[in-house]
Amino acid sequence: MRNKIAYALFAAVFLGLVFYGKTVQAQDMAEIHVLDFGEFALLDNGSVHTIVVTPANGVTYDPALIRGIQAQRGEYLLTGLPPSEALVITLNNTVDLSHNGLGGGTLFTIGAYTTNNPSTNGSGDATLYIGATLSTSGTGAGYIDGPYSGSVDLTINF
Repeated sequence: MRNKIAYALFAAVFLGLVFYGKTVQAQDMAEIHVLDFGEFALLDNGSVHTIVVTPANGVTYDPALIRGIQAQRGEYLLTGLPPSEALVITLNNTVDLSHNGLGGGTLFTIGAYTTNNPSTNGSGDATLYIGATLSTSGTGAGYIDGPYSGSVDLTINF
């Protein structure tokens, strides 16, 4: 790996991923669509339940989750990178999401990130698709209605 770019991302159950900052000036990342777990209702938090979103935009809901607004993969345009380079994308292993990012209460967890493993084109651009798994706590405790958020670190090696 010759170079590494690190980005900080902001994750939310209802709002998805939003890029928060970057450490390298020459490259840029534009959000086309945030990773979004949509809106849903949880019937029973007595065990862990999941929503899985794939980079191909496949979505699987655990039967204990009633889907409202459909979840969707994250889609981001990377520009200003070296042409024709394979990119290695690394995201945090797990991130706890709290109500409105304020901490406390029952948490959701995002983990098992997946990407499309993009390569740059001849102009140094690539489209990155991100999927992940959202898990409930399984503690039996309830959740507060509304958005949940937390931060995610993304590193791009090339």
